[in-house]
Amino acid sequence: MPLCVETNKEVVIMQEVYDREIDAGSIDEVKYPVVKILEEPEYCKLKVHYEADPEVVIGKIDEAVAECRKLQVPGFRKGKAPDSAIKMRLRPQINQYVAREMATHAMDDIIFELDVKPIGHPKFSEIKISKNNFSCDVDFMKKPSFELGDLNFEVII
Repeated sequence: MPLCVETNKEVVIMQEVYDREIDAGSIDEVKYPVVKILEEPEYCKLKVHYEADPEVVIGKIDEAVAECRKLQVPGFRKGKAPDSAIKMRLRPQINQYVAREMATHAMDDIIFELDVKPIGHPKFSEIKISKNNFSCDVDFMKKPSFELGDLNFEVII
């Protein structure tokens, strides 16, 4: 029992050190998703850089592996291949699935974070998937925002 108490103390002490480091600002925590406007080359046209939360990417990879489990993996009976074999042998299909799903997720996050209304279809470029990271650049048109000033009308009858 004393071992548990000592371990618990160590955990509490480590948590206090971690809390102090965060308070001091020595640890930079990245808030996901990362959405940065790179430029506005034309009126109502945006170029945005997007980086996804690694937790979301892991979830999409797991979904892709579940979908690929239905496919025939060389060397295994249909549906009986382990996840590691699926990830190794079907990497192009998994990356394609993750890129497609994350592109949709990226647009949803961009619309929410920037509070814009896109027009038409976005153009994705610089799509990068490495391990549990996803990033891309998106070009799209947005609906212009404007306000009407005070208008006074006289009705003549």
